[in-house]
Amino acid sequence: MAEPQAVGVAERNCPVCGSHGLEIPRYRKVGLARCEDCGLVFHSRTPADARDAYVNGEYVARHVDYVEEERAAKHIAERRASWLLGFTAPGTLLELGSGRGFFLDATRRRGFEPLGIEPSPDLAGRAGDDFGVEVKQGFLDEVDLSGRRFASVCMFHVLEHVEEPVALLRQLGEQLVEPGLIVLEVPNIASAMARRRAEGWGAVQPDNLHIAQFTPSTLRRVVERAGFETVAIDTISPWHYIPPAERWRHRALLGYAYRAATLRTLKVTHESGFDHLRLVARRPT
Repeated sequence: MAEPQAVGVAERNCPVCGSHGLEIPRYRKVGLARCEDCGLVFHSRTPADARDAYVNGEYVARHVDYVEEERAAKHIAERRASWLLGFTAPGTLLELGSGRGFFLDATRRRGFEPLGIEPSPDLAGRAGDDFGVEVKQGFLDEVDLSGRRFASVCMFHVLEHVEEPVALLRQLGEQLVEPGLIVLEVPNIASAMARRRAEGWGAVQPDNLHIAQFTPSTLRRVVERAGFETVAIDTISPWHYIPPAERWRHRALLGYAYRAATLRTLKVTHESGFDHLRLVARRPT
């Protein structure tokens, strides 16, 4: 799928390679630009420090449906945990942005030894209370890991919130045993639905918190610039994450039908065109 076209120099340089960014007309209201060198799509204006939004509940309030819809959240966690087992045996695992702990619980039941890091005190506390999983409240640079290292580090819809993604991935690489895995899922701005909806696409909102947007090619470049080797990369449809009993609702069917017709596939995975972009990379020995 073609990447968004861009014109006009952005205020901010690319956070990955430092080159100039060009504003993208169809995303002008949300302030997105595309790097003229590495192709990364990023927020064109210097973002304010958003840490308070994740700690004080502002971000959680914007996603209350996901936080409170336990059936859907558990189904997503089960899907992700099963997918992870296709790349590694159970072992130590760190999840950055662990939310209410659904994924930590799903992996623990499969034999992993998980630890979460979550900036929201409310979500971190609920994860411990509801599932008895270990979660450290705060950001990666604030918590004490006491020298612990992990066979896998997972981030689901976290990297798009990070101002310097390469620096964070390198920092996480130091937490991995060799050859540990980094497991990522982010929105795919090259998806059929993103191209259709442009500024109305949900993953570009709120624009002050979603400050980087990835395509399959740019996510691979970012990960490899951080020193990892890509093992697998693909995109998946939201249909994959909808509980089976809810897939036959009118809206869900229409969404899947549009994506299937546009991408000419009846599968829920695609090389580049579905909404959720996921990647597994390995730390070289």
